[in-house]
Amino acid sequence: MRRLKDLTVVVMITLFLISVCSVPAQAADTYSDSEIKSKIEQILDYKIKAAGLNSVQDLVDYVLTPNAGDGASDWYVTALSRYGARFDKSQYRNSLSAVISAVYANGIENIRVTELQRMALAYTACGGNVRNISGKNLLADASYGRGLEYLNSQGILALDYALIILDSNAYAVPKNAQTTRGEIVNSILSRRLSDGGFALTGSRADTDVTAMTVTALAPYYKKNQQVRITVDAALSCLSDIQKDDGAFTSYGRKNSESCAQVAVALTSLGIDPQKDSRFIKNGVSSLDAMFRFQKESGGFAHLENGQENDLATYQALYTLVAYYSYLKDMQGLYNFTDETNPRVEGTEPFQTGKRQNGFDSAGSRSVSNGGSEDKENSGVASVEQSTNDISGASQACSQNTSEIRKKSVAETQPLRVEITASPDSAGADEKEVSYPDEKKETFLLPAGISCFFLLLGYIGIFICLQRKK
Repeated sequence: MRRLKDLTVVVMITLFLISVCSVPAQAADTYSDSEIKSKIEQILDYKIKAAGLNSVQDLVDYVLTPNAGDGASDWYVTALSRYGARFDKSQYRNSLSAVISAVYANGIENIRVTELQRMALAYTACGGNVRNISGKNLLADASYGRGLEYLNSQGILALDYALIILDSNAYAVPKNAQTTRGEIVNSILSRRLSDGGFALTGSRADTDVTAMTVTALAPYYKKNQQVRITVDAALSCLSDIQKDDGAFTSYGRKNSESCAQVAVALTSLGIDPQKDSRFIKNGVSSLDAMFRFQKESGGFAHLENGQENDLATYQALYTLVAYYSYLKDMQGLYNFTDETNPRVEGTEPFQTGKRQNGFDSAGSRSVSNGGSEDKENSGVASVEQSTNDISGASQACSQNTSEIRKKSVAETQPLRVEITASPDSAGADEKEVSYPDEKKETFLLPAGISCFFLLLGYIGIFICLQRKK
């Protein structure tokens, strides 16, 4: 009788351990697309009210357009365009065109290539043709036109955003280009650190740079094995350096922009930052952490106890736009191949069936912008720059661009004319490959731990049976 009781106890303990191993771990809060849209509108309301204005069009006309070519203005317009807010982009486009023309007149060697790349992205977002701005090919000068050595001398972010601007409208790289997509990709891969991440300087990964690099490489994840290996290592690195409260740090301080860049990187790969267990710590995701930096006004601060500022606010805005696009199954944050068919407020957003920049649902790449697609693969690496250059926070470049902008806007009277053209199709892969953990709602304890506890239970049963003999 006693042996039977012992056996019963062991079986009950084993069942209990099985049930414990099967309890889902704490998951992050999830946000619906309507909730994310509401968060986006909060930021826009903050910007509009802070300027004493009444609409997005007022914000564009009276705040952003006079400062076209400035980091904050370019990023706000880029985010608004991808979000599909209804506004006339022609005035901003024409003002930015004047600034770009003035930059060329002043000498493009006097401005960082990351500044050119940001302006090229904003001009593309406004429906402009970056290959012909008053006869100048900004696309070439911002990516393939001045050679790999030049891009390398400007640092890893110059390489990252060279890819982003090329893929923003599926632009082809001419055969006679100074460098190719493949060379740019390989130069980025060569900069991978031993911990799997990327940085401007040093041997330890920086959150922002690693996340931006993942975003740049995302369109190549499915078709290039070395890219896939590198991106997977970078994701593991980001997961490892995420703090227990879900936040990320850069230069040792938790900040909203680092949380934002990780969320953008994840959505660029078709990964839901609210559901992937690798990026949820104690039930808190990078998006949850980012919202801790939002102030009552609707704006965002760099640090939790800080004041609202444009850098933190526009990065939060385009992060939420990226996640909103993911939830609505629309094109990625930097994919503007549909820009000539923009979405309209109050209507269902433009549907593409796309989760990832550069890929269509049919899984084939097309290049309709002229020239020929490059297929070469080679590259090297070197030299660094400030993370904030591409985000518009470089003081020297901002002042330089600001002086040029004041002169060019004063000399130019922008016309309010919309351009129309047929949208170009985005590039895509030859094969579809599913992404890891894309729709994971909850997660269990690792299988190894579960098996360990089960093994203990069976050992107990075995001992009991031996005693019975």
